[in-house]
Amino acid sequence: MQEWFDYIRHCPRCGKGWGKFHWLCPDCEVWLYRRLKIKARVISSAITHFYLFDWHADDTLKPVVHSLKGGGHPRAVKELVYFCCPSSGGAPIYYPQGQKKDHAWNIAKAFSEIDGGEPVGLEILSQRKQSLLARRARQARRFRPLKKRSRTAFFVDDIVTTGATFQAAYRALGQPGKMTVWSLFYRNPL
Repeated sequence: MQEWFDYIRHCPRCGKGWGKFHWLCPDCEVWLYRRLKIKARVISSAITHFYLFDWHADDTLKPVVHSLKGGGHPRAVKELVYFCCPSSGGAPIYYPQGQKKDHAWNIAKAFSEIDGGEPVGLEILSQRKQSLLARRARQARRFRPLKKRSRTAFFVDDIVTTGATFQAAYRALGQPGKMTVWSLFYRNPL
């Protein structure tokens, strides 16, 4: 029975059911890769944010985002990272570390395999789910680095909304002179 479930899947974007596939159906994969273009936002003189997709630009991206959550489709994450991977410059690749290895771990691991940096978890000191927190509570979120701090930092996450997560990481890392933030999606709060 499990063999059958492993074979029959559906595309998270269009819902088309078909046989064994990697992540998206062939039509949606072409649609997605035509939209891939790395974008950058300068947050401050020390922090630059690179991302692939603008959440509000296309509503059809939302099911694609949700399909990557919780550690699903690590091969798809690796391909997205490979397609437009800014260099970490040898800096440790930090990621928000939850209870289990999830999408943030997959992104950090993909960067480490491509760029050669070391994935390093930042332990989340609050176990409450961030998406359920109000803006003020998000901004009060704290991390504890699990490894030695660095003068440069490379931080990865799936979605950046208010920037509270990477700002908490920046503080936890001792406010390095240069921090690069990379995410799949930027969801500008309206």
